[in-house]
Amino acid sequence: MPVPKSQDLPELFIPDDSRWASRAAGRGEIRRLARGLYSTNLSEASARLVRRRWYDVAALYFPAAVDRSAAAAGPATDGSLFIDVGRRPINPRPVGLPGLTLRPRSGPGPVAGDVPFAGLRMASPARIALDNLRPSRARASVSRTLRREELEERLDRLARIRGPEALNELRDQARVIAPALDAHAQFVRLDELVGALLGTRDADLRTSAGRARRAGLPYRDEYLAALRALSQNGNPTPLCMLDRAQRWAALMPWTSRDRVLELMNQTNALATPERAAADNLHLRDPSAPYLSQT
Repeated sequence: MPVPKSQDLPELFIPDDSRWASRAAGRGEIRRLARGLYSTNLSEASARLVRRRWYDVAALYFPAAVDRSAAAAGPATDGSLFIDVGRRPINPRPVGLPGLTLRPRSGPGPVAGDVPFAGLRMASPARIALDNLRPSRARASVSRTLRREELEERLDRLARIRGPEALNELRDQARVIAPALDAHAQFVRLDELVGALLGTRDADLRTSAGRARRAGLPYRDEYLAALRALSQNGNPTPLCMLDRAQRWAALMPWTSRDRVLELMNQTNALATPERAAADNLHLRDPSAPYLSQT
């Protein structure tokens, strides 16, 4: 077998010849990061290097595995990366590495819609939604799945960015892949959640954003984020505005679109800035007893 040259090797690799790797590490040509894992990067901190190249590391240990982490692609805050490694008799053991813990599980492997990425597969949005409706036990610092409120907000954000039709597309894709994922019960719950967000179902919604969308009045959380940013210069006014806006929104009956529109008119919420200034209008409390209850 030809002796590899360190300058021809990738930044992270699992050597075919462990004895050569041990000798090369002893000569300072490469370094050992963990059992079986070596690097030609001799200066970067091990945890930082492994975390930065998490996708290459995962593909080295579990080629073509599906990243099924909860919130976004990549490791969780504690370094956990949850991956589906296909059908196996038993779940493989976790692999602890500097800055990263691979947590493989036996599963269906790639399904329609999963996207190839750097030797792995990234779960499709439809699969992410179904996987996050499965029951999951949280670990000491991180859960494999999103909380129901987080998933609801994620779906609302999808509708804001791509339009409500994106929710229908996601639901249709989930319907197709649910049998392969053995996720019939999760699809029923997703169908109810998407229907509730679109205003066609009466299922419970747990977030202000979700209830506002069902009422036909999408919750503009980017405006609230802008107020928080403005307040960072030491001016308390934006925070006071934010506090009042949140208290006002919490009093609105978001399950009834007609009632919400009626109250928005009665509380001056729909007045343009020009009209409010000209007529000296102020936002009124939607729970005030003098407002119409019709």
